[in-house]
Amino acid sequence: MELRYEKNRIFAVNDDRIPFAEIDFHETKPGVITITHTDVDTTERGKGIAEQLVVAAVEEIERRGCKPEATCTYAAEWLLRNR
Repeated sequence: MELRYEKNRIFAVNDDRIPFAEIDFHETKPGVITITHTDVDTTERGKGIAEQLVVAAVEEIERRGCKPEATCTYAAEWLLRNR
């Protein structure tokens, strides 16, 4: 699995370079970036990929000097458990 980064999205590709998971985030107010969506292809669920995406997104958000928040239920629960 390889993670690829775009301005408001991180996505995972398999060995054939086909995307199979993604996380989206957007600046919702100055200094705050909100994770809005996390999705993993049904064939890849249960492997910890969503958590890897959330960790990567939080690291990217903090690297930008912003605070992470989430409206995505998975990411919101992750932030509560790990922050």
